[in-house]
Amino acid sequence: MASSPTLGLHWSLCPLAGKGPAFHSPPSGASQSPEAGREWVGGMEQEVWEGIAPPPCSCRPLPPPPQARLYPRSAWVSTRVNNTYTAAKTTGFWRLFRYIQGRNQLGVKIPMTTPVLTQVDQAAGETQEYTISFLLPAAGQGDPPQPTEPAVFIERFPALPTYVRSFGGWLTDANQGTHIRALDASLGRDARHFDRSWHYSAGYNSPMKLFNRHNEVWRLAWGGLGCAPE
Repeated sequence: MASSPTLGLHWSLCPLAGKGPAFHSPPSGASQSPEAGREWVGGMEQEVWEGIAPPPCSCRPLPPPPQARLYPRSAWVSTRVNNTYTAAKTTGFWRLFRYIQGRNQLGVKIPMTTPVLTQVDQAAGETQEYTISFLLPAAGQGDPPQPTEPAVFIERFPALPTYVRSFGGWLTDANQGTHIRALDASLGRDARHFDRSWHYSAGYNSPMKLFNRHNEVWRLAWGGLGCAPE
């Protein structure tokens, strides 16, 4: 499936309540080490929260805090890890980080983007096979270099109609579970239809960022979001 060339600073569709971060790449010349990540991640956060407004929405807002977003088709680099939630995220992060640091067929370094996604099977329990994914930057969406590690692969996402709940703190199994239940309850009250069998957790910050962290949980919408840009 062809990837979208339009990934950039703004969502494809509007949030239904409030605003939040879109996919971003680090500024030109930013360091790609996790230790230095706090510098450009923090800079992007400030740009998102203070300077980038989402497109307007013509539909009735959901009760806060959920949002509805439609992300375009996109290319990601992914890996699967069978472990507990936190251990799988850690193992998966470092596999994918090695890929963007040059463990790919071209031997090139690739800019880090946000968010880091973890796919969670709703019924499988804490120890399960999780899929962890990095979004590839706009320049790598069309034909990204193939990974050299067997456990790492390129994945093409279709357009994703999502319902989203945002929260702070550290992204753990306990708090992502709490917030996915809260999102489900909000969507249920508003009679929204969504896939209950799995969800994504999304992290936007370097491990070195201790405060003002931003996380999300995503549900895949069924039957459309009922929301269109003006």
